[in-house]
Amino acid sequence: AAAACVDAWADAATAAACGVAEAYLATFRPGAREPLHCGVTNCILTAQLAVVAPKSGAATTAADGDSKEIAEGACLVLDDSFEHERRVEADADCDLVLLIVQFFHPDVPAHVKSPEGLRLFAPP
Repeated sequence: AAAACVDAWADAATAAACGVAEAYLATFRPGAREPLHCGVTNCILTAQLAVVAPKSGAATTAADGDSKEIAEGACLVLDDSFEHERRVEADADCDLVLLIVQFFHPDVPAHVKSPEGLRLFAPP
């Protein structure tokens, strides 16, 4: 489980140096559950920064059997090739808003981090 979830800004900074593949905002309303799913490759790491989060314990991210509370201002980096999900309890006091940034894994060769290399993951 330690390979799936790591909460450290240092890991996010290391991943950022590897190149951003995608970034977006995701909003989850109280009672929302993102079903268990996994990414298509382990070449990408996902960082989530909680821009807005409900009070303690009302929102969680679980990856590879390891569940972490989502706290406002906290960053979580995970290998989304592991099954993972996000949940917001129905009685949460507000929506959960996450900044999701997907980075290349540090071991990915430079040629894959190019626009041409990205086509390996998302053909035209």
